[in-house]
Amino acid sequence: MPLTAPALRYYQTHEGTGLVKTVGPEFNRGVLGFGFPDNSPLRRRVNAELVAMREDGTYQRLYDKWFGGDVRVADQ
Repeated sequence: MPLTAPALRYYQTHEGTGLVKTVGPEFNRGVLGFGFPDNSPLRRRVNAELVAMREDGTYQRLYDKWFGGDVRVADQ
């Protein structure tokens, strides 16, 4: 299985700091998410928290910390 861009960025930001650099556009891009049954009480709560984290900048700060700050998270 090929590595995904987030896995490569994580390595570059942590263990690979100064040793590797990702270059070029992303290919074979996929979307990751959380799965809950339709009737799960967690579904709405998690969605609401993710929206709030995007709005207050927490999502981007976490992304920058774990995957590097060179890529802005696209609004979806």
